[in-house]
Amino acid sequence: SITGQPFHLQSPLVPAILLLVSLAKVDLGDHHKKVLWRTAVVSLVMLGVGMLTGAIGIG
Repeated sequence: SITGQPFHLQSPLVPAILLLVSLAKVDLGDHHKKVLWRTAVVSLVMLGVGMLTGAIGIG
């Protein structure tokens, strides 16, 4: 479940994201366009490293 945390933290249900976006005067949609592909890369890297180190079982 730790590999999904970058996506969860970008959810509009997390108050910190709404506060930061409003303080920066950025639209939430624009923020998601720039951030979500990066969170996908981070999640895939964490998943790959976990599989390589044996922390996540393959089969």
